[in-house]
Amino acid sequence: DNGDSWKKIITQFDDFEVYALYITKEDYIFVGTNFQGRIYRSTDDGQTWENTANGYNTGECWAFGESKDGVLFAGDAQNVKLYLSTDYGENWEFSAFLEPLAFATDSNNIVFTATETGLFATSDNGLNWTQNNFLANITVSSILIDDNSNIYCGTGYYNNGNGVFYSTNGGDDWTQLGL
Repeated sequence: DNGDSWKKIITQFDDFEVYALYITKEDYIFVGTNFQGRIYRSTDDGQTWENTANGYNTGECWAFGESKDGVLFAGDAQNVKLYLSTDYGENWEFSAFLEPLAFATDSNNIVFTATETGLFATSDNGLNWTQNNFLANITVSSILIDDNSNIYCGTGYYNNGNGVFYSTNGGDDWTQLGL
């Protein structure tokens, strides 16, 4: 009902903190936590959950993302580790020493991750990550890409940010929008 009412999903697990939520193209729901297995997945709209953190060797899961090719990304900003999965989250492999806070994918299948040390992007499904020079060493805490592939980045996290930045050309040039 568009969020007018809510009910708690009862699981086989005790209550724990949830840091990230993500729903894949296949409607799999992923939950990132600091609890035991770190990553949990439901393939039946939250009725049942399974731990799917095989190979995800870090303490927490703060963010999820997905390429247009179906490669999943998950990361731990506190322990500076980013992982990827090519099998719907069954297994994870290390991708980079980055501290992901958010992910977004543009229409050209470039995956961006917002981190405490700037904005990074991959065009090869996580094999290589490059830092955006303009937003280098600026905490990028959120990222959105609209239907026209314009990129919006919110800055700041535990520190004061520099407001919102906007790019119309894939991150080559940026305009500060204020805030």
